[in-house]
This record gives sequence, structure tokens and C-alpha cells, in this order.
Amino acid sequence: MKPYTAPVDDYLFLMQDVFGLFEGGLAGGADLAPDLVEAILREAGRFAEDVLQPLNAVGDAHGCRYHDDGTVTAPPGFRQAYAQFVDAGWNALAAPARWGGQQMPATVATAVEEFCNSANQSFTMYTGWGLYAALMLEAGGAEHLRQTYLPRIVAGEWSGAMGLTEPHCGSDIGLLRTRAVAEGDAYRVTGTKIFNSGGEHDLAENIVHFVLARIEGAPKGSRGISLFLVPKSIPDPETGVLRPNAVRCDGIEHKMGLNGSATCTMTFDGAQGWLIGAPNQGLAIMFLLMNHTRRAIGVIATGVAEAASQRAAAYVRDRVQGRSPIPGRRSDADADPLIEQPDVRRLLLTIRATVEGSRALVLWTAWQADIAEQAAGQQRNAEAQASLDLVTPVIKAYLSDITFDATVLAQQLFGGHGYVTATGVEQLVRDSRVLMVGEGANAIQAVDLVLRKLRQDDGRAMARLVSDISGCIDACPPDDTFAPLLASALADLEASTRHVQAGAVAAASAGAYAYMYLFGQVLLGYMWLRMAAAARKNLGGQDDARWRFKIATARFYFEQMLPASAVHRQRVFAESDYMMDLPADAF
Repeated sequence: MKPYTAPVDDYLFLMQDVFGLFEGGLAGGADLAPDLVEAILREAGRFAEDVLQPLNAVGDAHGCRYHDDGTVTAPPGFRQAYAQFVDAGWNALAAPARWGGQQMPATVATAVEEFCNSANQSFTMYTGWGLYAALMLEAGGAEHLRQTYLPRIVAGEWSGAMGLTEPHCGSDIGLLRTRAVAEGDAYRVTGTKIFNSGGEHDLAENIVHFVLARIEGAPKGSRGISLFLVPKSIPDPETGVLRPNAVRCDGIEHKMGLNGSATCTMTFDGAQGWLIGAPNQGLAIMFLLMNHTRRAIGVIATGVAEAASQRAAAYVRDRVQGRSPIPGRRSDADADPLIEQPDVRRLLLTIRATVEGSRALVLWTAWQADIAEQAAGQQRNAEAQASLDLVTPVIKAYLSDITFDATVLAQQLFGGHGYVTATGVEQLVRDSRVLMVGEGANAIQAVDLVLRKLRQDDGRAMARLVSDISGCIDACPPDDTFAPLLASALADLEASTRHVQAGAVAAASAGAYAYMYLFGQVLLGYMWLRMAAAARKNLGGQDDARWRFKIATARFYFEQMLPASAVHRQRVFAESDYMMDLPADAF
């Protein structure tokens, strides 16, 4: 059995049966027929399984190598895999056609992104810059920058990296000290950035850094931040020959996980760079990428948990240990497979309910992104964008939390074997841990959800989402046992929403994490109600066992996991003044 098999059929079920994306074209892409989408997903799955997955343990064991001249060598096999990746066009899958991309819908790109991260999260950290660079340069880049850099980044000839964090500040970017001094039509950028994923490597010919810096005389704080394009090497305008820029990698981090991904400390010593957008507007442009990345974290987290789930399920089916507590299920052998233990099945169903619910939610979110882009200027464009903005903190924080928990549960199923490297599951735990702290720690996302996202547009986005979930509940037949359970959780969410919207900032912040969890649980319940309905419609065919398992997993979610909504509601309403009244040195 393969260590990992891409869940292509599950994505096709979601696209066709649950969300109806092929009815009248996939989010506006009428030329994307179901068989074409299936062919893309199956080929992407094959690439992830056969090329990327075998390099995952290699990258973890070998790591990246930093050299005295400031260069970095990626793990063995990564360079060849990267060449195959870009030759096959995966780097350009979602990038704009204008710059050589395939401009596939986010719904298709999301599936491919999950497969690649399931197979090799470290490798995938180097990819995707065709879309990322386009997001920023299309929003604010000068045409000469777009013409020079985007075709090469989209093609994968050149890579990219984000320069945000500095040694003295993390998520509070307003404290940054990197400065930019005007010089003709360009700038000289000076400063140090840390935690630069892919800041230096040998996979691509050039690396283009997108750097936040402060122009001399700019306002303090986040209002005075600008965004600059600072290449490692600058192409000659006439010949295209690259000349070195004053950009240097001063070291790579030794991390808990993601050893195959070079996390670099970068020094810009008067490096030549070009302004993207207007002065002091850099954070707004960078947030286009950061919000996309936050949603991508939900996809990555789902993918890693899927990989852990597959390993755990294979292990407990084969591992013989203990006797089944159900006499009629005992074999004639001295012990039975672990899968015969009820608590093992509880853990497996917890993992499956988490992973499949998360997958549905990230695909639904990608669908909103497609609608927002395809229906530009229309009312449904604005509504889809508002939904996207609302759920982004939940996708990033809630999904990275619960899928990490699911990955740890998968490790638990291995017993002591889960703690050793041979099974591969401990690497998945280590690699996915970063997702809860990257792109803004999860508590920051929860506070952003409560204090900003809920209140945007006078709360209309939340009201529409609640209405959609209520409509889904009302559309269920009277004998549906899942709908009343979701209705109860939705009532908890509505009451909690009113509470945090009416409360003071401190109280709302204290209850923000519990609120985010409650919101996420209801969203997964919404997904599972839709999946269960679609699975029931498919009963009676050749694949009945699959649909019965899907319905059983839905039942487990509604009966065993969703009732925690009442606990989270209690936490939202709990008093918090006493916490802040405690003196700091008491801790």
C-alpha cells in the first residue's frame, strides 16, 4: 500500500454532488468539463504520490545546507522534483493567463495544493509564487516590473520570498526598522528579515523578495509601511543577464520541523528595489497575499492530517494486539487487529470527521473566491468577497488547530511506534505545528474575527451566512436527525455573536478564541449536513459502502463533536475581568 493516496474521488464528490460546481460551468469556467477537472486532479495526485511523497522523509533527514558564501542547497532530489514540477505547469496552475499561467479556478487549485502538501509540505513551501507575485504586482506593480518579473516567476524560472518579520518584532509589523532611500526611479533597501521561507535555495535561477520597509520620513507604525520588489539578482534591461544585488542569506533556522524548507535570515545592505504601489500603502497590498496564505494554511493543514490519517488507518488494520471486546468479532488467533477496538474507531472517526469536514470547508471557501473573481462588479461578487473575508481567520486558525489535533491522534494510534521516525507520522506532527503560529498566531486571528471581521458592513456577511445555514437546515426532511443538532449549535453561535458584538473590547478579546471555535464547529456542521444529504442521494448504487461510511462519519460529527458548541458558548459568556486584574508577576 502506498504511504499516501490523493483523495481525488472525495474532491470530485464535493465538487459535483455537494456543491454542484459543474452545473453551468465551474464558477464561471464553462470550458472546464468534469472529465477535464478529473484528469487534472488525477495527474496532480499521481505527481504528489510518485514524485513528492518519496522525498518527504529525505528532506526531513537531510535538511537544507547553508554555505559560507551565503548560498543554500536544498535536500537531495528537490532540485530535480522542482524541475519536473514547473515543467508540468503546476507552478502556473492558478496564475493569470496574461503572464503565462493557466488561470484555473481556485476550486481546482485548492485540490492540487492539498495533494502536494500531503505528500511533501517542505517542498511545497517553495512553490506557488506564480500566483503570489501576480496578486501583489497586479494590484500595485508598475508595468515594467510586471513585464520583467511575472512571466519568469509564473514559469517557475524564478522563485519568490516574503520579507516581513524582523528580529525585534513578530506579528506587530508596525515596529519594523527596514528602511528605503529613494535613488532615481528605484530605492536602496537596508535591513534584516527573519523567517523568510525559501529566502535562499538552489531550485530556481533567481529569487525575488517582496520586502516591507519604511521610506525615510514615513509615518510611524503600520501607516508608514511600503512594499518593495527586491531581487536577489537584477536582470539587465537589454541583455537579460543577471547581476548580483546586495541581498545575502546570513543563515538558516534549525527548526522543529519542515527541515526540507529553507527558513532564512536575509540581509538587505542597500539592495536595489522598486516600490510596489503607492508609498505607505505596502501593508494593504501585502495583505492580499497574507490573506490568501492564511486560507492556504487551512488547505495545508487538511492535507497533512489526511496523510497522517491514511497511515494510521493502514496501521490499525494490520497491527495485531489485544482481543476484540465483542465476542462475535474475535478471531481464532491470539490477538485481533487494533481496528476491532471501539476506542480506536472513535479516534479514527474523530480524525475522518475533522479532515473531511475541513476539506469541504476549504473547497467552499475557494468557491467563494472564484465567485468573487468571476462576478467582478456584481452584487454576488461583493457578497462572496465579504464571506471570504469573514471566514479567513476561521480557516487559518480553527482548521490549523483541529487538524493538528487530528494528526496527533493519528500518531497516538501507532502507540510507541508513532514516536519513532520509521512510521513517518512523527514528522507530520512536527511539520504541521508551524501552521498555528505562521501568518499571525491563531489568537490574533480570533481577535481579528471578533473585533473586525464580524463588524464589517454592519455584520451583514455574518447575517447572510447564518441565513444560508438556516436555509440548509430548513430544507432537510422532517426525519433528518442531524438538522436539529446543527440548529442547536447555530443558536449557540447566534447568541455568542450578539454577546461579543455588544461587549467591550477586552471582554470580546477574552472570549474570542472560544467564539472562533464555536464558529468553526458550526461551519463544519454546515459542511457535514450538505455532505450527508448528498451521500444519501447516492445510496442504492454500486458504491453503497462508501456512502454509508460517509453518513456514519457525519453522524459521529453531529453526535460526538458538535455538542461541544454549548461548552464554547459558556466560555464566550464567562466573565474575564479577574484575569486582567491579576498582577503580571503572579504568573
